[in-house]
Amino acid sequence: MQGGRQSCRLCVGMWALAVAGLSLAQTGAKPAKETLNFGGEGRTYYVFAPSGLSEPAPVILLLHGSGHDGLSLIDSWQELAQQERMVLVAPDSSDAGEWDDRNDSPDFLHAVLKQVESKYAVDRRRVYLFGQSAGAVYALYVSIVESEYFAATAIQGGYLPASNFKLIDSAKRKIPISIWVGTNDASFPLSQVTATRDAFNARGFTVELHEIPAHDGNYNAAAGEVNGAAWKFLSTNKLGKDAIFVALAQLQYPLLKIDSQGNVELTPQTFDRSVWANAKPYLDDPLPQLTANIPELQGLDPAPDQQRLAELLKKTGDKSLDLLRRMPNVISHESVVTKIEPRGPTWHQQFEYLVLRHEANSDVTLDEFRTDKAKTGAAPLSQGAANAWIVFHPGNLAESRFRYLGRQRMDGHATIVLAFAQIPDKVKFPGQVDFQGTKVPMLFQGIAWIDESDFRIVRLRKDLLTPRPDIYLRTFTSEILFSEVSVPKAAETLWLPQEVKVTWDFKGQVVQETHRYSNPHLYQSKAKIIM
Repeated sequence: MQGGRQSCRLCVGMWALAVAGLSLAQTGAKPAKETLNFGGEGRTYYVFAPSGLSEPAPVILLLHGSGHDGLSLIDSWQELAQQERMVLVAPDSSDAGEWDDRNDSPDFLHAVLKQVESKYAVDRRRVYLFGQSAGAVYALYVSIVESEYFAATAIQGGYLPASNFKLIDSAKRKIPISIWVGTNDASFPLSQVTATRDAFNARGFTVELHEIPAHDGNYNAAAGEVNGAAWKFLSTNKLGKDAIFVALAQLQYPLLKIDSQGNVELTPQTFDRSVWANAKPYLDDPLPQLTANIPELQGLDPAPDQQRLAELLKKTGDKSLDLLRRMPNVISHESVVTKIEPRGPTWHQQFEYLVLRHEANSDVTLDEFRTDKAKTGAAPLSQGAANAWIVFHPGNLAESRFRYLGRQRMDGHATIVLAFAQIPDKVKFPGQVDFQGTKVPMLFQGIAWIDESDFRIVRLRKDLLTPRPDIYLRTFTSEILFSEVSVPKAAETLWLPQEVKVTWDFKGQVVQETHRYSNPHLYQSKAKIIM
């Protein structure tokens, strides 16, 4: 082993185990099929507990491969489990062909383990994760999200796609991981598994890689050797403090309750700012790196220093507040094109987009709605373009850090360019994105191009402050183009969004929405609002 890049070759037969003591037939220990009501559905899992347990036992959560079920892994592990006095827990995925990160979420896995804890004496600091094939891939994701819950992870086959390596940065603990892969495994090529190991180790993890010579990935053919070696690795690791569970329901609805019948109830609680603790905003990147990551900055004339920053923020904030105070009720036609990248389906929708002004105690706020008279389907994900500049409101400036980047010609305007990043401990009201019916709190960073003659925002780009692996959201970017618009019967021209592009990578699927607005007019009639 060299420099943290650990690799060795596992020869079949090398870890053969001599089974001592009574056989399973003699002890009478058998796997039990259990059910759990989770999310309104009955779910199945299998558990094996050695006979005669008298002390809290370690637990291995087993994630099966495609086309199999939990019992298939119990079968291959139970003799070792009886010998080593450990509890095996093996849930069935919602679809036997794959692990779905929503239906089989970490919350589901946690609910299974909590129910097991209610029936067996287990050591919560020695809860381990083992995955095979598709279960191995999912185990790597769960290890990132639940690094403080599982003491260690072992997998046979499986890797992270290179596009998801950035998710590793969000792990709160450098969880130990050991990987076994056949050198002839066509499903999980050695080169990609090696790249996964290197990506973890480059970020300070200790990930072992064990190559099985001339092995094609058939788990059953090497299960005895792999399981024995995996347990030898897992058993050397133990959490130094009580396990912490921080997955999706814990972040959005942090109180997860399981009643005596195993039913799971989620109850809401406040926004958890610790999710963003490891954020590394691009505001702090050297300008060449920032320009490489955000191509729109090509052609920027860099600022020599930050001496003008306070002045620019004040003028931009004052102008934004002035525009807000003069904003009437407006409704525009909205055309939305949604496309699944890179060659997926495309669909078109038409809406009326309504911006309503509310004034109380001299403060003005804008509410945004869509009307769907044509019933064109579910509302698009994106909303809030008219309020997108709110980070520059004078009352919100203290909630973000800013950097003066320089000057640039953009969309026909001479602009000053400012970068910003929200400060997790300072934000009072985080933004929200509605994913599959669930409103998820979000913090953002971004770039603003501001007309240097009148300090109106010409273009605004917003990105997630950090990836959200806990909800499988890798990126979320909005690009908003503003322009001057003449509105019939309005006392003056208005400064409104004309085009908005929103792109996100959710569960590994990239989606882009393009919104275009036209025919704005003052809102004076009633309409059916589709929330």
